Amino acid sequence: MSADEYVAVNYELWRRQPRTRRLNWLLYIALVLLTISLVLGIWQYVRNSAAEISWGFVPVWALAVAFAIWRPWQVKQLLRRGYAQNAGLHQPIDYQFDTKSIKGSSVAGTFETRWKALHHAVCVGDWLLLYPSQVACYYVDTRRVIGPATPDDLLELVHEQGLAVH
Repeated sequence: MSADEYVAVNYELWRRQPRTRRLNWLLYIALVLLTISLVLGIWQYVRNSAAEISWGFVPVWALAVAFAIWRPWQVKQLLRRGYAQNAGLHQPIDYQFDTKSIKGSSVAGTFETRWKALHHAVCVGDWLLLYPSQVACYYVDTRRVIGPATPDDLLELVHEQGLAVH
């Protein structure tokens, strides 16, 4: 998995979080309301030259815009740093799936995890993330599934094993 893929997949997971969605909605609503207020103030000033423009909320608007730009950038930077610190992500892992377990091998070693040990699975683009714990997952690139199996066959196997795929 490349750094760009890792950032893209995990950024999408971050965006799907209820807290993230809620904060984004609040931020965008605030930006819309502040923008409407700014436009109305300018419109009143243009229509009536005696009117005063209240510039007090402009710094708040600018701060909200800056935060809306900075926040996603900051999250992506943190994800890049996390990728750089996790050497295990830099090594390719070969997975084998059967009805009993998942087997993986890389230059770091091999592992086997029973399907029953997995909590859930998440699909993000071409990636299937299998979670043996709440905070760690196996990143499976479904574009690299070797025939005769297909990515749909893999998803069917995951469903057959009783895992919820989000």
